[in-house]
Amino acid sequence: MRKLFLITTMLAFSATGLWAQTGGDECVVADDIAVAGFGTYVVAMTNVGATTGTDPAPSIPCAVFGQNTDDIWFSFVPDADGAIDVTTCDPASWDTDLLLYDGSGGCGALLELACSGDAVTNPGPCQAFYSEFDAPTVVTGGNIYYLRIGNWGASGSGGAGNLTINFFAVGTEICDDGADNDADGLIDCFDPDCAGIPPCGPEAGQCDDGVDNDADGTTDCFDVDCIGDPACFEGDAATCTDGVDNDADGATDCADLDCSGIGLCGPEICDDGFDNDGDGLIDCFDVLDCPVGSPACPAATNDECVGAEDIPIAGPGVYTAFMDSTTATLGADPLPGITCAVMGQFDNDIWFSFVPDVDMVMEIHTCDPLAWDTDLAVYEGDDCATMTAIACNGDANILPGCQIFYSHVQFVSVTAGTTYKIRIGSYGLGVSGLGTLTLLAVVPGVEICDDGIDNDLDGLIDCLDSDCFADPSCTYTDGDECFVAIDVFDGANDYDTGIFTTSGDASNTTLCPAGVFGQNDMDGWYLYTATADAGYWIHTCVNGGTHDSDLIIYDFTAAGGDCANIQGNEIACNGDSTALPGPCQAFYSYVEVSLVAGNQYLIRIGSWSVGGGGTGTLNIVPLLCPPMAGLSSSSDCSTGDVILNWTTNAYDSIEILRDSVLIDTVGGGDTTYTDPGLAAGNYTYQVQGVCAGNIGGSQTIVANVAAYGGETDVIFAVELPDQIDSVAALQAALDANGIVYVTTTLGPAAWGCLGSGTIVRAWMMTGTYPQYYRIDAPDGVALATAVQNGTSVYFEAGDHWGFVHLVTPYDDYDGVDQGTVADGDDSFLTMNGADSGFGLDTSDLSGTAYNQANAGSDWTDRISPLAGAGGPNVAQIWTDSVQGYGTGIFYATDAPFGNTISQSWEFGGFGGDQVDLAARYIAALGGGGGPIGPFFGRGDCNADGGFNIADAIFTLAALFSGGPAGPCADACDSNGDGSINIADAIFTLAALFSGGPAPSDPGPTDCDVDVDDSDTLDCASFPPCP
Repeated sequence: MRKLFLITTMLAFSATGLWAQTGGDECVVADDIAVAGFGTYVVAMTNVGATTGTDPAPSIPCAVFGQNTDDIWFSFVPDADGAIDVTTCDPASWDTDLLLYDGSGGCGALLELACSGDAVTNPGPCQAFYSEFDAPTVVTGGNIYYLRIGNWGASGSGGAGNLTINFFAVGTEICDDGADNDADGLIDCFDPDCAGIPPCGPEAGQCDDGVDNDADGTTDCFDVDCIGDPACFEGDAATCTDGVDNDADGATDCADLDCSGIGLCGPEICDDGFDNDGDGLIDCFDVLDCPVGSPACPAATNDECVGAEDIPIAGPGVYTAFMDSTTATLGADPLPGITCAVMGQFDNDIWFSFVPDVDMVMEIHTCDPLAWDTDLAVYEGDDCATMTAIACNGDANILPGCQIFYSHVQFVSVTAGTTYKIRIGSYGLGVSGLGTLTLLAVVPGVEICDDGIDNDLDGLIDCLDSDCFADPSCTYTDGDECFVAIDVFDGANDYDTGIFTTSGDASNTTLCPAGVFGQNDMDGWYLYTATADAGYWIHTCVNGGTHDSDLIIYDFTAAGGDCANIQGNEIACNGDSTALPGPCQAFYSYVEVSLVAGNQYLIRIGSWSVGGGGTGTLNIVPLLCPPMAGLSSSSDCSTGDVILNWTTNAYDSIEILRDSVLIDTVGGGDTTYTDPGLAAGNYTYQVQGVCAGNIGGSQTIVANVAAYGGETDVIFAVELPDQIDSVAALQAALDANGIVYVTTTLGPAAWGCLGSGTIVRAWMMTGTYPQYYRIDAPDGVALATAVQNGTSVYFEAGDHWGFVHLVTPYDDYDGVDQGTVADGDDSFLTMNGADSGFGLDTSDLSGTAYNQANAGSDWTDRISPLAGAGGPNVAQIWTDSVQGYGTGIFYATDAPFGNTISQSWEFGGFGGDQVDLAARYIAALGGGGGPIGPFFGRGDCNADGGFNIADAIFTLAALFSGGPAGPCADACDSNGDGSINIADAIFTLAALFSGGPAPSDPGPTDCDVDVDDSDTLDCASFPPCP
């Protein structure tokens, strides 16, 4: 429907204005757009040279909003009431963010109306990522409005393009024009204004008009109301070749079993332009039924490198060749190993070759408005097995008048008499096409180092060209180029790439792990002389670092110590790594490489993103003893033991350090170590091998110890730090309620003691995106087993249900309808409670504020109740106060299962009385924890081992005359009603002297557990019971 509105708007209004403003750098100097009359206004804009303003990021929900850097501003005053739709869609434009403000209060009091980071609904053509508001925005004539456009990514990633504003009148809804005429966000039959107005009404009888007449989200034969309608039939020659799924069974024409053997449907005919066998492939594209080389599908003559089609070259000029990959296949040649912007699959590739007769510079492209989405690579060498990739491109946007996605390489230096191969493939799998390949050959001049011109056409101007390195007019910053590399040494070497320019030397990423090398922008050069024949760790990992780096190592000795020869002498490469135990910054580079003592090596460090220069540390670590590997830890929840394990290696001995203190040395062949009987807490272990006195690279791990001692509650403190410490808030609330608990930072499966029969409640504190813990399959099994054994579970999670949900057995007991879960957004700020009807009532807490754990990107899951394997009693207990979506569920399960609470927000963010909320949850999840030693006798209030009048007197003294409370509150609750008052003393006297009933189980001398532990009373101790 969104597309229909946009297309209708574009058709209804011709462009009534084209402006050349570029946008003001701040709100107060916004460029004005004169909006006079309804129509379409196209404004040229650029943010090149703009700065990032101080205005805040939007607080309203905003789809895929980025960093909004280098923002520019426009203002407009509509001359009449109406509605606007705004977009940055323009195939030549850049990746934008877009905001709209009501400016009636001035630039200091802007009111956000709409915003967008990335949109997907415009039929285009658009750039890959553009911004567009989700719905039209109503505007008032005479009021001033401001538009703010910035980069989605980092500063410096902007460009130029067009901003388009559609301004139209808001009128009565027309029910069949595909437009939102009254700008209420609803179109045609989806608008209540169209109820009963043709064509809006019943779908039956209108099953072939292409309209969702009853606005139920299904159209014509896909609507169940059309079952049996004559228009919804598929099974004759006409309906089996019309390209329509007439019977709405998900299969069209010959793919529908109803069409088997009818008309054109049958075995694939390889030259009739129809998909006869219904497999989605037509004629020669159906390679199984119509193989390449069959009479109807002859093979392309230049389908492989060895059969490359020759393009004769005679001096400078423009040369073209016809490209036809319609019968080509994917060759066995690997993808190019060099950096290739937006490279695709190179599918169905074809080959060309040329031999220049003089030294020249080539520009090669597939720009042709009738061609397809291509990949392009250029290789040097006549031998297809040994040729070297020298240039590559997937998508470019430099030339005008091309197809949306074409390929283009520039500044390709070619040598007379040398053979070059050009490989053209398809960006997507299974795609092929026709088009024109163009080669522009130019004889370069000699670089002049101070004229601002790329005289030799190598893509480098003046002092950035290596031809000018020795020119007196050029000066350089140490480290900025290979020939002024900075000496570095073993250990940590500080660097700053923010002062460097980007080198012209190509980054050969053949040795890099696929997909992790970036732009190598603002690169610096460093020279290292190896101190030992050994393996080395060379990396940029640093605790607290921020620089996202790329890293290439060259053998400078093998290059003859000449910067002109380093290409081809790369020995290691990395963009992003996770190999080191850390702590490291989020994105760092790491290689392990063997070096030779006395040889020189160039180390090149750049930035992964454009403009991302920064400071960091280059670490060079000779490995004179093998590094520790495979370190893992576990802890025993019963004994407090920590067990360490690692991978075997050739060590003389192995050192074990706890919290930086050496605690033991074990044999070099050992692979495990037990540190016994530790108190609860976190411990940092460092394990390192020793060889002939040299310490190898160590590994570090943090182990959590949470020994279980009979506590009624366990807190799984697995959340990561964010704006709310929910674990600390819960601990304080449980303390205030007299609950005794153990806290572990391990998950339910890893902890190991959740199966203890004395655990009443488990509290899963998993946190909020992105500082959250995602349970794994063993965790889900452990939680489900606990509920089945009678333990109740509280589970809070911001993203567990709504984002890449892991299905586990615990889903049967969490009470959440997984089929209706929504990932949510950042709008959960206040909540309303509800009475579950099963013992947990939060209705009096409605209107309570919520303090977000990740304000601005909280992603609160929207959850609804659904009974599972624990019985029928499940209900919503929390909803959003404004939009009404669910955020909390209580499942009162049948015996013998434990109850569960599922909540998509953090307990610590609750803006009301957290102690009171915890008390309600405690009661709903199974009482106040019961006794630490769970055995007691009800009625024996003074805990002397008997049941007599002294117990009634003890109760009355505690209530009315300042006497001490009993050591076990549950024992003083003689009538078992969950509270202690005068009724308990009367109940005791009646049982003793007037034939009243005896106290409920456990009886005064039974020494057993509380059979109904659903109250808030506990039992600190009860001496008569062991």
